[in-house]
Amino acid sequence: MPRTPVRPLAELLASHSAQQSLMSKAQRLQKMQSQLHKLLPDDLAPHVQVANLRGDRLILTADSSAWASRLRYQSADLLTRLKSAGWLCQRLDVKVAPNYTPLTSLHVKRSISPAARRLLRQTADYIDDPEMAASLNNIAQHDEPAD
Repeated sequence: MPRTPVRPLAELLASHSAQQSLMSKAQRLQKMQSQLHKLLPDDLAPHVQVANLRGDRLILTADSSAWASRLRYQSADLLTRLKSAGWLCQRLDVKVAPNYTPLTSLHVKRSISPAARRLLRQTADYIDDPEMAASLNNIAQHDEPAD
C-alpha cells in the first residue's frame, strides 16, 4: 500500500478539504471508541482507546502493560464481536500508551528547615547586593512558623 507523503501540519490545516478529512476521521474514531466500550468488559473498557484504523487493521492502546496483556488475551473474541457489529477489521494491534499526568499538576509542599533559614539570613547579612540580601531574607521567611 503506497504511503502518503508527510506534510507539515500548517500545510495540512491550510487546506479546507484536509480540515474536513481530519475532522471526519476524528469523529469516526470517537464513534468507534464509544462502540468499542460497549463490546469490552466493564473493568477493561476505561483502559482501552481506539488509536487508529488502517485498512483492515484496528490499532488499540491500553494504559498499562497489564491491561494490554489482558486485551491481547481477549483479542480473538473481541475481533469476532467487532466483525459481528459490522466493523471491517481483520487484525488487532495492541500497544501500551500510559496516561500522561504532567508533574505541574501535582502540588508539593516544600518547607525550609530552621537551620537553612538561619544560614540564609547569615548569608544575607554578608552580601553587598541589597536586592540579593532581600531575596535571601524573603526565602528564609517562606512558610516560617508563627512564634
